[in-house]
Amino acid sequence: MYEVHIAFQQKDIAEIRKDESLTLPEDLDYMSLDAVLSYEIREKLTQSRPETIGAASRIQGMTPAAILNLLRYVKYGNRRVNKQRSYVERGPVVETNTVQEHQL
Repeated sequence: MYEVHIAFQQKDIAEIRKDESLTLPEDLDYMSLDAVLSYEIREKLTQSRPETIGAASRIQGMTPAAILNLLRYVKYGNRRVNKQRSYVERGPVVETNTVQEHQL
Protein backbone atom coordinates (compact mmCIF):
# COMPACT_ATOMS: atom_id res chain seq x y z
CA MET A 1 0.00 0.00 0.00
CA TYR A 2 2.77 2.44 0.90
CA GLU A 3 5.39 0.98 -1.43
CA VAL A 4 4.87 3.68 -4.05
CA HIS A 5 5.28 6.49 -1.52
CA ILE A 6 8.38 4.88 -0.05
CA ALA A 7 9.87 4.48 -3.53
CA PHE A 8 9.28 8.18 -4.28
CA GLN A 9 10.88 9.21 -0.98
CA GLN A 10 13.90 7.00 -1.62
CA LYS A 11 14.26 8.56 -5.07
CA ASP A 12 14.10 12.06 -3.54
CA ILE A 13 16.72 11.16 -0.92
CA ALA A 14 19.02 9.78 -3.61
CA GLU A 15 18.59 12.97 -5.66
CA ILE A 16 19.54 15.16 -2.68
CA ARG A 17 22.59 13.01 -1.84
CA LYS A 18 23.75 12.99 -5.45
CA ASP A 19 23.57 16.77 -5.74
CA GLU A 20 24.75 17.66 -2.23
CA SER A 21 27.78 19.49 -3.65
CA LEU A 22 25.71 21.53 -6.13
CA THR A 23 26.76 25.16 -5.75
CA LEU A 24 24.02 27.69 -5.05
CA PRO A 25 24.30 30.97 -6.99
CA GLU A 26 25.77 33.76 -4.85
CA ASP A 27 23.16 36.24 -6.05
CA LEU A 28 20.17 33.96 -5.38
CA ASP A 29 17.36 36.04 -3.87
CA TYR A 30 15.61 33.53 -1.62
CA MET A 31 12.81 35.94 -0.75
CA SER A 32 11.62 36.30 -4.34
CA LEU A 33 12.41 32.78 -5.50
CA ASP A 34 9.68 31.11 -7.54
CA ALA A 35 9.77 27.92 -5.47
CA VAL A 36 7.61 26.41 -2.77
CA LEU A 37 9.46 27.52 0.37
CA SER A 38 7.99 28.84 3.59
CA TYR A 39 8.81 32.37 4.70
CA GLU A 40 10.76 30.95 7.66
CA ILE A 41 12.92 28.80 5.37
CA ARG A 42 13.52 31.76 3.04
CA GLU A 43 14.67 33.87 6.00
CA LYS A 44 17.06 31.15 7.18
CA LEU A 45 18.55 30.77 3.71
CA THR A 46 18.90 34.55 3.34
CA GLN A 47 20.64 34.90 6.71
CA SER A 48 23.02 31.96 6.33
CA ARG A 49 23.71 32.20 2.55
CA PRO A 50 24.79 28.54 2.17
CA GLU A 51 27.23 27.79 -0.64
CA THR A 52 25.90 24.33 -1.51
CA ILE A 53 22.76 22.21 -1.22
CA GLY A 54 24.58 20.16 1.43
CA ALA A 55 25.27 23.28 3.51
CA ALA A 56 21.63 24.33 3.14
CA SER A 57 20.48 20.92 4.34
CA ARG A 58 22.43 21.35 7.58
CA ILE A 59 20.67 24.59 8.54
CA GLN A 60 18.62 24.03 11.67
CA GLY A 61 14.92 23.74 10.85
CA MET A 62 15.46 23.02 7.16
CA THR A 63 13.04 20.35 5.96
CA PRO A 64 13.75 17.64 3.40
CA ALA A 65 10.91 19.03 1.26
CA ALA A 66 12.45 22.52 1.32
CA ILE A 67 15.86 21.14 0.30
CA LEU A 68 14.29 19.18 -2.54
CA ASN A 69 12.35 22.22 -3.76
CA LEU A 70 15.48 24.40 -3.60
CA LEU A 71 17.53 21.76 -5.39
CA ARG A 72 14.99 21.39 -8.17
CA TYR A 73 14.68 25.15 -8.54
CA VAL A 74 18.44 25.58 -8.92
CA LYS A 75 18.72 22.64 -11.33
CA TYR A 76 15.61 23.18 -13.43
CA GLY A 77 14.27 26.65 -12.61
CA ASN A 78 15.84 28.36 -15.61
CA ARG A 79 14.35 25.80 -17.97
CA ARG A 80 10.89 26.45 -16.60
CA VAL A 81 11.35 30.22 -16.94
CA ASN A 82 12.60 29.79 -20.51
CA LYS A 83 9.63 27.58 -21.37
CA GLN A 84 7.26 30.21 -20.00
CA ARG A 85 8.96 32.94 -22.06
CA SER A 86 8.81 30.77 -25.15
CA TYR A 87 5.09 30.16 -24.61
CA VAL A 88 4.41 33.87 -24.26
CA GLU A 89 6.45 34.76 -27.34
CA ARG A 90 5.13 32.06 -29.67
CA GLY A 91 1.88 30.97 -28.10
CA PRO A 92 0.88 27.41 -27.22
CA VAL A 93 1.89 24.49 -29.39
CA VAL A 94 -1.10 22.62 -30.77
CA GLU A 95 -0.83 19.28 -32.52
CA THR A 96 -2.72 19.56 -35.78
CA ASN A 97 -3.91 15.97 -35.74
CA THR A 98 -5.88 16.59 -32.53
CA VAL A 99 -7.63 19.75 -33.69
CA GLN A 100 -10.94 19.12 -35.39
CA GLU A 101 -12.59 21.65 -37.63
CA HIS A 102 -16.08 22.72 -36.70
CA GLN A 103 -18.38 23.31 -39.59
CA LEU A 104 -20.79 26.19 -39.30
